[in-house]
Amino acid sequence: MKKNIIKAVCFTLILATVTFCVNYVLCWKDSLGIRQFYAMPKNTMDVIYFGSSHAEYGINTAYQWDDYGIASYSMTEGGQNLGTTYYYMVEALKYQKPKVMVVEMTFTAPRWEFAGNGNSYVYRSIVNMRYSKNYIDNVKYGIDVANTRGENPPYPDLWKYLVFKFPVYHTRYTDLHQTDFKIEKLERGRYEGSSVCVPQTVSATIDYDERCADGYDGIYRKEYVDKMIQLCEDHDIQLVFWISPYECPEEDMQVFNTLSDYSAEHGIPFLNFSRSELQQEIGFDYATDMIEDNHVNFDGCRKITNFFNQYLVDSCGVQSHKGEDKYTIYQEIADYWNAWEVDLRAEGR
Repeated sequence: MKKNIIKAVCFTLILATVTFCVNYVLCWKDSLGIRQFYAMPKNTMDVIYFGSSHAEYGINTAYQWDDYGIASYSMTEGGQNLGTTYYYMVEALKYQKPKVMVVEMTFTAPRWEFAGNGNSYVYRSIVNMRYSKNYIDNVKYGIDVANTRGENPPYPDLWKYLVFKFPVYHTRYTDLHQTDFKIEKLERGRYEGSSVCVPQTVSATIDYDERCADGYDGIYRKEYVDKMIQLCEDHDIQLVFWISPYECPEEDMQVFNTLSDYSAEHGIPFLNFSRSELQQEIGFDYATDMIEDNHVNFDGCRKITNFFNQYLVDSCGVQSHKGEDKYTIYQEIADYWNAWEVDLRAEGR
């Protein structure tokens, strides 16, 4: 009897170890923002960023630590839309007590929710969250997004894939790369960028002042904007909305102008870097600061991050944590990303 118990315990431990290793190798590596968030020290983040690839490319938290000692983190993912942003915000508050939450709001423009490329956009924003009611709520939202997108509705197996996770991982067998087998350590900065410059031609859209004809209904999935506002009010957190620079068409700018009015009514700062006022203030130039029409390069990111550094200190009361033992990981992250940037610039990438 005793031998059987020992055998059962050993089998369980071996199975758990093998399962953990397989899941680590196969897990969706494209979701650094949420997956590596869990490895960060609890209650050390003063500022957390949320949003799509516009936010990934637009803010470098390593710069913030180097320049101002700001302990910030980027919970951003490519294609992250408003519902997932809200569920990420809820998830963040289980582990952190930020003073400021900064949300990039491009996805309030309706066309962006349909810009995703297949289910990978749904997977990357969901599967690496830990199991909880919040995870299931995000799963339900992700399925709604996938079905609304209308590529091949109604995705009858998507629920199974997302709830059990492993079916998603299983599809990665043919996509494995040597980086899947590496033990991650210092890649927890979540900054995504490039030194490449692709000059852009920009129309007068940046000064387009029209609002949505149907009022606040022009803000896509506005119910999640309201949820974000309420969440931050409940936790006494300063909420900041922003738009990263890109070649913004009139249909998008209409929504952002409407959102600016709505934000003002609720006392929420709204920083639209796709308009000329802020671009002139930070010296942003589409001819030198873009990778392509939707994302800024290293130089554009530096200008935006510099603005946020001063803004967070002056308007939000964020303070430096340099020299404090609890925050050494932020220096390690900054050192990693600074070395990475030097290499990329040298390679012309």
